[in-house]
Amino acid sequence: MATDLKKQTRALYSAFNKHDLDKFLSLHTDDIVIESVPDGSVAKGKDALQGYLNGYFNGFEDFAMKLTSCTISGNRQYEEYIATGTHTGAFQGIPASGNKISLRGILVRELKRGKTSRVINYFDSATVLRQLGVQK
Repeated sequence: MATDLKKQTRALYSAFNKHDLDKFLSLHTDDIVIESVPDGSVAKGKDALQGYLNGYFNGFEDFAMKLTSCTISGNRQYEEYIATGTHTGAFQGIPASGNKISLRGILVRELKRGKTSRVINYFDSATVLRQLGVQK
């Protein structure tokens, strides 16, 4: 199981950082559930996941994530990451500022039938808002 998760993780981060949605979505189950803890949102299914990602990719044309550490336990993986990007488009109603963001976060990823079936994402949204100049 650990080998499958490591392989899956490399493929996910590669597709994500290339903004290759077709490849990225193919690595998830049809009934994928994405929970974003900071805002309490839950996206269910590949269409919802695609919409969620498009929000980031449209707001930050160079949006990327770097895996900084990873722990595997059974079918769960705990990932620390750093997300970066330049705010070049509207994002969650905030007009483009040109500001750069750098954000640390943690993902909990579950694997089912060789694909990601659930993701819980923890990050500090206030950090993003400060870096965008919306909050002090």
